[in-house]
Amino acid sequence: MNLSQSKEKILDLIKVAYKGELVLPDFQRNFVWQRSDIEELIKSLLENVFIGTFLILDTNHRVIPFKPIFIQGVQKVNPEVKQNPKKLLLDGQQRLTAIFYAIYSPNLPLRYTETPYKFFIDLEKLAKDDVENAVFS
Repeated sequence: MNLSQSKEKILDLIKVAYKGELVLPDFQRNFVWQRSDIEELIKSLLENVFIGTFLILDTNHRVIPFKPIFIQGVQKVNPEVKQNPKKLLLDGQQRLTAIFYAIYSPNLPLRYTETPYKFFIDLEKLAKDDVENAVFS
């Protein structure tokens, strides 16, 4: 096994998840974040706060060590997606799924809700460094 460290951009990870190339191993728990959790993550990103690392296993799509599953919402926003696993997300699923949800707005309710949410950034408030009030859903 070859271990390495890289500085991939979060948006690049979101794009490969959308294409079905970044998937989860089936032992991952379901996405459990609530609306307020996602809002706080977005605020952290806007304030350039460290949100942790992601543990990603590069894999060969022909020999996958775990059963792959899509990140929640991928099939809703990309119905033609086919699994083509090149990367398995082993740690960081809640954060990456939250960002995916905020960007693509899949038609899925969040935990303890009956309706989906959309997330917005008030650019005027952000320009005034009022990050706390700039993010809403």
